[in-house]
Amino acid sequence: MDGDWLRPLLQDLKSNKGTSRLRARETLAAIGEPALEALVGMLADPEPRLRWEAAKALTEVPEPGAIPGLIELLGDRRSEIGWLAAVALIALGNRSVPHVLEALTQHADSKGFRRGGHHILKDLSARNSVLAEILQPVLEVLDDLSPDAGIIAARAGAALKSLRALHGG
Repeated sequence: MDGDWLRPLLQDLKSNKGTSRLRARETLAAIGEPALEALVGMLADPEPRLRWEAAKALTEVPEPGAIPGLIELLGDRRSEIGWLAAVALIALGNRSVPHVLEALTQHADSKGFRRGGHHILKDLSARNSVLAEILQPVLEVLDDLSPDAGIIAARAGAALKSLRALHGG
């Protein structure tokens, strides 16, 4: 997509008018992959509303290139933004699972990562019995009211290893 068309849409995401932001977000989502780089870049913006708009658009753009940025957003200080990142990762399906497990091994002490990871893994495991079996120990500890970060990290690492073995690598 020509950058001349993209720039005004990205500017509209910063608008104070909700209708302008909605139109721009829906258009960017419809454009899909050509808007991906710009939307992913906005996930790290200091402005919470812009992070929210980018995450919301990416819930409708199932492009694997968004996974790293969405993973980082799981730990956002604003829980509604982290939740949108989780929704977008769910939309990406099983491709996001290894990334979520890896993030849990590194950020098990983050409530946002634990909450988002639980949401993603629970939703995706409900769709696939093999995945459910691999993820069950991780979900079990994430269901605990006071989960131990060390146990979460260890179980996420073991699940990641099992998942990789399943895929032959």
